[in-house]
Amino acid sequence: MSDCVITSDSYQKRIHQFSQIFYTDDLETIRSIQKYILCHKFSPYYVKGITNGYAAPWGKFVKMAIIKDNHIRFDPYAKGVFDDGVYSLYLLDHVKTFYYNDEHTYNYRIVGSSLTHSYKPASVEILKRTCELVRKFNLETGKDHSFTVAEANREIASLTAQLSKYFFNPQNPKPRHERYAELKKTLEEEPFASAVKDCQIKYLEDQHKLSALCMKTKFLLGLELYASIKMKFR
Repeated sequence: MSDCVITSDSYQKRIHQFSQIFYTDDLETIRSIQKYILCHKFSPYYVKGITNGYAAPWGKFVKMAIIKDNHIRFDPYAKGVFDDGVYSLYLLDHVKTFYYNDEHTYNYRIVGSSLTHSYKPASVEILKRTCELVRKFNLETGKDHSFTVAEANREIASLTAQLSKYFFNPQNPKPRHERYAELKKTLEEEPFASAVKDCQIKYLEDQHKLSALCMKTKFLLGLELYASIKMKFR
């Protein structure tokens, strides 16, 4: 596994995924790397300054036999969102050794019109699909409660992103009261009702702690203000 460089129209940032180069055959460390993909602060070698684990397969060298023998594939059910994360979770469940090098081999170009970085009417429904796939992985592979917490934190962070991308995005044609009602309903239903309950704020990045508190207290105006500030300084 290696590092990446993120580039957009306004900035370029070198990402160091872990704080040091390392090799491991320790199962618990590999499980921590899986949780890192869901929630960055579960990393065995935490680096401050990045907001999530980078799951893309492009920065990984993998024995093809692991993929073929275990039938690991990208799941089209995810509609192209976090399908690389689900893929990486299954992949890491079958590896016995892991090596990280801080060379950057992956160039991640952020395009404003992409599925994950722009307003899309179906974005929340697609997010629910990724939650379903990760929860299915945790259940199928018998992961412990720490994976539930890691996924809950990922879901809160992902839903937080949808505040500015969907719910309070100026391109959303729905009246304000309808968007409020939809957000309230989203928080009350699965998967986000249990994500709000199971998430642990100490594992969230600073930018998501306030939104998580607003979600836990159903403070919708606070979530709208959060989204407005994020859009203003984006």
